[in-house]
Amino acid sequence: MMVVASQAGRHLGVHGVRRDGVDTVVLSGELDIASYPRLEATTRQLEARGARAITLDLRELKFMDLAGVRAILEVHERSEEHGCVLQLIPGPWQIQSLFERTGLLKILPFQQATDG
Repeated sequence: MMVVASQAGRHLGVHGVRRDGVDTVVLSGELDIASYPRLEATTRQLEARGARAITLDLRELKFMDLAGVRAILEVHERSEEHGCVLQLIPGPWQIQSLFERTGLLKILPFQQATDG
């Protein structure tokens, strides 16, 4: 396991790990209009390095507004343009409810929940 990016800010923590050729970006805290540039910068950096698969782990997010949803949509669109496989690990109910209310649960590539 290798850390490829790590940033902590006032609102959003971004921690990247590469394992078995997949870059996982763990988001923690708040993804909103003030913090989404961190997500964009991290994913663009991974794409520039030639990432073929990126997973966004939303489990540690505490808050996300519509700007955060838009940021994830932009990552999704860019990944398709670059031929990169994107997966999303679902977040807590308050995060997932935004995707549900906007109809994006069926559009974005969320991993299926597994029974623990």
